Amino acid sequence: MSGSADYSGVIMAMILGPPLMYLAFNLLCAVLGGALQAPVMLWRSLARFRHLPLETRHQIRAGMGAFGLVIALGLWARGWPINSYVVPGLAGVSGLYLVGGVVCARRPLTFDPFSVLWFGVGIVACAALVIVAKEVTWLSWWS
Repeated sequence: MSGSADYSGVIMAMILGPPLMYLAFNLLCAVLGGALQAPVMLWRSLARFRHLPLETRHQIRAGMGAFGLVIALGLWARGWPINSYVVPGLAGVSGLYLVGGVVCARRPLTFDPFSVLWFGVGIVACAALVIVAKEVTWLSWWS
């Protein structure tokens, strides 16, 4: 058979093409669906966190603070650059959550000191933005 063409590649593409396209489409839908559901799941978990008893919230915060300190210590031990302010910032906030969570969980409180703290941090950040915006021309709306 001197003039026959080899159609094995075309036949394989016809046989394997649709199932592979189906698998690729399903994988893409699963990845995009998970990526789109992540913010919804985060919002629901934060909503559930707000309805927990105050003592439980402080215990969870203390656990998150301890976990953050372990992560910061691991980054520091692996040689993450200290001058980048990432590791010291993470360690500071984690230490605040650890100590504040433990202290607040041991005594009954009628309010959440962390919500007051972060509300104050937001006020200071807004005031700093107003002050900095006057000095930086591309941030200034008072030109």
